[in-house]
Amino acid sequence: MKRLLLAAVLAAAASAHAGEVLLHTVSMHGKRTYDLTSTTNVVDEKGNVLSSVDTTEARPYNNVNLGVGYRFDNEAVVGVYHNSYRKAAFYAGYMPMWQTSHAPLSLGFAVLVATGYEIPTGNKITAAATLIAGYKVASETRIYVSHIPKVTSDTVSVTHIMFGREF
Repeated sequence: MKRLLLAAVLAAAASAHAGEVLLHTVSMHGKRTYDLTSTTNVVDEKGNVLSSVDTTEARPYNNVNLGVGYRFDNEAVVGVYHNSYRKAAFYAGYMPMWQTSHAPLSLGFAVLVATGYEIPTGNKITAAATLIAGYKVASETRIYVSHIPKVTSDTVSVTHIMFGREF
């Protein structure tokens, strides 16, 4: 239902005025796996916990992060994609881009809040920032490469590719 509602909002926004539809594609992570810890409780017949066992397993990151977004003329951005932890991630934020002296190339960043990252952060909503390079491949079509660097020992770097189509 959330995806359908977001798709309707994006479609309405695209038809209402100029902007850019973003198509999320693939990512590459700085390491292959992440650790997922789960807890198993041993309970008695009354439901009382007798003991708990934590199990940690290495799971591969999802590198196919398909999704759709919309970048408004005021540089606000919203969207949804299938994230690295195989969860739906809804995001909103700000994505300014600046044209370089080399006409097809633009550089910028995004500051976002997103859902779907409870596994690494423990939070329902996570803030993130990413560096972005855009390259115009056709009159109204761009390819974007974004990169989030590793900032602490418990984070991982990720590079993501998306396409944009201006309206």
